Amino acid sequence: MRRALRRAASVDAAQDDRIAEVAVTADGKLDPYVIGEGLAYDAATNTLSNTVAPGPSSSMTLMKAYGTSTASIANTLADLTWDTAVIPAAGVSTAGEEIRFAVSGVYTFTVSARSTNDNRAEMFIRSYINGVEQAQDVVSDYVARDSDQNTGGVTLSTAFDVTAGDRVSFKAFTDADNTATLERSGTFIIVQGPFNV
Repeated sequence: MRRALRRAASVDAAQDDRIAEVAVTADGKLDPYVIGEGLAYDAATNTLSNTVAPGPSSSMTLMKAYGTSTASIANTLADLTWDTAVIPAAGVSTAGEEIRFAVSGVYTFTVSARSTNDNRAEMFIRSYINGVEQAQDVVSDYVARDSDQNTGGVTLSTAFDVTAGDRVSFKAFTDADNTATLERSGTFIIVQGPFNV
């Protein structure tokens, strides 16, 4: 005689956190004929196990570093340079303006740059791989109106498929009516990956 169905978690919760509807017999054992898909019943131990293979293990990392440059970017293209990572990641490192990679794969980048300006300014961030500009991966926005509203920033979000040994860098430029200077506060980079596709 069966009791009412109850919810029982898969025994191997690390691989599968699904909940299966399982019938329990009157003596408290699992009914081997009412088992969810992807689960196997072992009568000897009265347990369920996952029969679905786990996905590939992830070695994805996240790196964050703050900007160090206070260069003039008024109508001038300047490297965004990075300090030692505040959140370090295996296989991703900073060296001046370069982000270096020891592991191939697809990486996402969030790059924010902030500037102080004394007049109207449109700021750009441009992307480079091994010194070659990635012309489609650019962002711009107006960051200042006048000397009263004189700070602002832009953020670029993109992804690149890099090979071990590649160097990715970013440069800032401001189409400015007067002065424009990079700020350390608000200038940072976050790199996440690899997403192996």
